[in-house]
Amino acid sequence: MQNADLTAKLQSTTSALLHLSAETQLLLKELCTKGIQKKCETLEEEKKKLEEEVVNLKRHLEVNTVERSQVEQYKQEIDERARRDVAEKLTELSQVVQCKREERAKQDVAGMLKELSQFLQTQAAYEENLLRTYKNASISQMKHKIKYLESELKSKTFQLDSVKKELEKYRQLYLEEPENRTSWASQVHL
Repeated sequence: MQNADLTAKLQSTTSALLHLSAETQLLLKELCTKGIQKKCETLEEEKKKLEEEVVNLKRHLEVNTVERSQVEQYKQEIDERARRDVAEKLTELSQVVQCKREERAKQDVAGMLKELSQFLQTQAAYEENLLRTYKNASISQMKHKIKYLESELKSKTFQLDSVKKELEKYRQLYLEEPENRTSWASQVHL
């Protein structure tokens, strides 16, 4: 009779143990899956934001390229204006030479040539500085920002893949769980 009582208690205890083990496993899987799911969603959102920012920066780079063509057009206008000014100064110089005496004309010509030379140097320096400033600041910064964001995007994609692999591992374990329970139950009954 004691053996029968002990066997009955063993069976009820084993059954309770299996039931509690199954519940514990189910709760753990549910908890892990929710955490991984949330992490996956967060990474997806970050990935979308980075992709949008890359698109915006590329669009901004295109706009800056258009602005650069406007700077080139402005430079051409300045060059043309400078040519006209040079032509006017040469015309004035020609008139001075015709109107004044030779000595006086030489002094005036030298002064006008010096003035013209300074004007051209100032104009060239201004144009060079304008183009250099624009090129260095705008395009370089945009390219660096795009490279940085693309590397961030790759990093987030890698993290997302890692989380998906981990989620797949937990799904596989979940699918194997009924087989393991059956195996444990058969071992306990032996």
